Amino acid sequence: MALKDNSFKGLLTRSNKSITADRANRIAKGAKREYKRTLDKKEEEIDAIDEQIDRMLDLSASNSTMIDNKARDFNAAEWVKQLTDFEIKKEMLSMEVSVIKEKIGKYFEDESK
Repeated sequence: MALKDNSFKGLLTRSNKSITADRANRIAKGAKREYKRTLDKKEEEIDAIDEQIDRMLDLSASNSTMIDNKARDFNAAEWVKQLTDFEIKKEMLSMEVSVIKEKIGKYFEDESK
């Protein structure tokens, strides 16, 4: 008994016999590219959040006057809220990245790059 082809291309040809192997390959290639574009975009968003978090955590300044001003104007409640919002968004994006990577592996692992 032959193993079933569970790749996206295999699923396309199995679900619709009128789809030729060439057409299925083009559709699968496009879907894989879109997954990868989405993955890149999510990872870029995570990097941007990391940069924002780093800036929020850097309360240093080039001179003592700037440090005094930052300390005097510091709003702890707003800072905590913003930092928490960034961390939650980063966590959600990280989960999305995990799901996307899992689906790429599931549907496209056996196909050529």
